[in-house]
Amino acid sequence: MDGASDLEDPREGLLQDEDSPEGEDNHPGDEDGDEEGAEDEDSFVRLSRCTRSPGAVPWGQRSAKMRLLYLADRAFLGFLALFLLVLALEILYKAAYLLPWRALYEALEGWMLAQEEDEEALEL
Repeated sequence: MDGASDLEDPREGLLQDEDSPEGEDNHPGDEDGDEEGAEDEDSFVRLSRCTRSPGAVPWGQRSAKMRLLYLADRAFLGFLALFLLVLALEILYKAAYLLPWRALYEALEGWMLAQEEDEEALEL
C-alpha cells in the first residue's frame, strides 16, 4: 500500500465542472454584476484546491528549499526569543541597579511602623 497512490489529484476537475455545460461559467457572485471580484474569489478557491499548505506536507516529501526555509524560520524565531529574553533581563538589571533600594526599604519600614502605631491607637 503506497502512500502516494492514496492521495487524490488536487487538480482533478479544476478546469471544467461536471455540472456546468461546455463554455458556460457558473460563478456564485455573477448575479451581482461584480465579475472582477467573483473572478478573484474563484481563482483563490481554485488555487487553494491545487496547492497544499507547507505545513500540511510531511517532512519527507518537502523539497530542500522548503526544509531550508523551515529551519531558517525556526532559527530566526529562536534568536528572537533569546534576544527578547536577554533584553528583558537587561531591563531588570538596569532597574535593580538604578533604584534606591535603601530609601525604598526605609520608606516601607517607616510606613509599616506608622501603620502598626495607628492600629494600636485604634485598639485603645
